[in-house]
Amino acid sequence: MIVALTIDDAPSINAGCFRKLLDILRKYHVKVTFFIISGHITTEEHRDLMIQAANDGHFFANHMTMDTPSIWFSRDEFKGKLKECQKVVDTYQLSNATQNLDDECGGLLRKRRGKRREDNINDMKKSTRKKEKDDPRCKFFRPPSAMQNFTMASVLKELKYVSVLADAYSGDPAIDDASFHASYLYDMARPGSILLVTSD
Repeated sequence: MIVALTIDDAPSINAGCFRKLLDILRKYHVKVTFFIISGHITTEEHRDLMIQAANDGHFFANHMTMDTPSIWFSRDEFKGKLKECQKVVDTYQLSNATQNLDDECGGLLRKRRGKRREDNINDMKKSTRKKEKDDPRCKFFRPPSAMQNFTMASVLKELKYVSVLADAYSGDPAIDDASFHASYLYDMARPGSILLVTSD
């Protein structure tokens, strides 16, 4: 079964936690998509770990500059912060770290109402091939707090982003029980699922 493991709020505010996370992923040969909050990259250690994550083959995507809902921003404010975070993402996403975009885009597609996940994956692959003619890089965005409005959607469409949510999330910031989260995500996962955990 193939699923996409996505990790929000990366890198962890505590650089030591992020280092431990990267060590675990490397130990088990797991590649993930990190949704980056650029405002978390505050120290030289954070910057070094971002380079390490890229060299380890992980994929970076846009999660804005701060971990707060973006629905209150004006169009210009949202576009500016989106571009600010993307600049950081592009800085660290080394070309040799980019995964196969067909697989990545297929795994990250949101489940559309009334459609099988397998159909969603095929749709996304077709969409990705078309977009690559204009932009070879597939740009992903996940709205902070999973809140998105029409203004945000309009900007994302203009800048050719794919907005990504998830269909398996265990509320990990609120529940301090690793075994519960592992069991819950395992039970929820289906072929093509997007699993969401946080890096803190």
